[in-house]
Amino acid sequence: MKNDFLAIKKLPWTFIFLLFTNSLYLFFVLKIAFYNRLALDDYCFKAWLQEYGFFGAIHHNYTTWQGRFGSQILINLSLLLYDLIPTLLFYHIVLIGIFLFSIFKILSQFLPPRILKNWQVFTLSLLIFNSFLLTIYDFSAFYWLSASAMYFGGIAFALLGFAEIISPSKSVFSYLILSVSFLIAGSSSESFGMVLLMFLMLLLFFQIFPKLFNYTFQLLDLKGTQTAQKNKKILLAFIFCLCAFLAMIFARGTWERKSIFPEMSLIYTLYRSAKYLYYTILALTVQKSIFLLVLSVCMIYVGALCRKTNSINEHITVKILVVGIFALLLLLLIGIFPNVYAMGGIGAYRSLTHLAFYVLIFTAILSFLIGYQTTFPLQIAKTLTIFAAVSFLIMSNDLRIGLHYTRLYLESDKARMNYLLALKSKNTQGIVKVKPLYYSPYNILIMNEIKGDNAFVGKCICEAMGAEFRVEEGE
Repeated sequence: MKNDFLAIKKLPWTFIFLLFTNSLYLFFVLKIAFYNRLALDDYCFKAWLQEYGFFGAIHHNYTTWQGRFGSQILINLSLLLYDLIPTLLFYHIVLIGIFLFSIFKILSQFLPPRILKNWQVFTLSLLIFNSFLLTIYDFSAFYWLSASAMYFGGIAFALLGFAEIISPSKSVFSYLILSVSFLIAGSSSESFGMVLLMFLMLLLFFQIFPKLFNYTFQLLDLKGTQTAQKNKKILLAFIFCLCAFLAMIFARGTWERKSIFPEMSLIYTLYRSAKYLYYTILALTVQKSIFLLVLSVCMIYVGALCRKTNSINEHITVKILVVGIFALLLLLLIGIFPNVYAMGGIGAYRSLTHLAFYVLIFTAILSFLIGYQTTFPLQIAKTLTIFAAVSFLIMSNDLRIGLHYTRLYLESDKARMNYLLALKSKNTQGIVKVKPLYYSPYNILIMNEIKGDNAFVGKCICEAMGAEFRVEEGE
């Protein structure tokens, strides 16, 4: 009996509790996905898919609106599945699966297996993904298919590509996944594609000058690892990312879209980008600081668990912090620049998803190093991690409450679509007036409105269902 009690006491209860609370949060994320429906531009993509076919729709969008062919491949595949099963749950399961698999595979290459078992590494993967959802600047963008494929899809496939770069696998399948991943990620959005390309260029630079690579790692007291296999994978990733990025940037649709916004000089664009960085991005990050703190204390705990006597070097941690903050600000500025140049402003918050991801990764790495390279007390880190795990219970309850109001909105949207389908079956023509959808500030999803800037959505809805009437929102 005493041995059983000691065995239970030695179980990693902190990780077990963290896994439970994060799994509960993910459960509500997926439950919302189960009820999720198409909205706004999704119907335009659906109409193009029906009119032009799979590749014809990509070509149409490529020549008339935008060159993000990688993300449209994901959208078209999801729409074909949606026609069979009218829910976006399967799209979100695949997307989340790619995130978790990629993060797990990357972490497994760096975290010591003698300290952290696979299920504990998976717990950290789930923690990082949930923290990402909590720190993005527009939560509804994750559920809006058009935006989700462009911004979340690009990041997910980039992570999958990097997981293959560091993977020891030499199989053809590994190289195929690598190529497809960076082809999609490089053409998912202009801002993210540019940053991704620059990062791969930096890795290539270190490949060409391996001594500089190892010297840089020695300055940070890290171990540089250069292998011929990794170099081949980096080069292949760079080639596919570059081709995808150039094809996206030089698409006729990209410049057609750019022409509707005011022209700005590069110098003025840089000035406005720096201004937006200070007044908008940093302000948004401060708003999300509580969620970053939750991730931070958990990663400090993991770092403290992995800590060795010879790994303690507080001076190096401070050096990494200073260099890291400078690099992060530069990265955010580069990430903002394409938006400001193309649209004259920062754009919708959903287009800043990749910026939130950079902040998240910086926080996770720095926090791990604080636990790993300083004498931060393990017991304090453990206690804080338990409180962090409890916070996911609170955030899960917030999603549960939001789900109630979200379902009311979705029911009104479903009723509207059924009404329009009934009119279509009667061969109705002319203009059809529909009532506004149910509104609540607690609704989690973006609203499928047909008014103002979204008045065009009515036309897309009618074309997607093959109706001969036009829809306007009004009493």
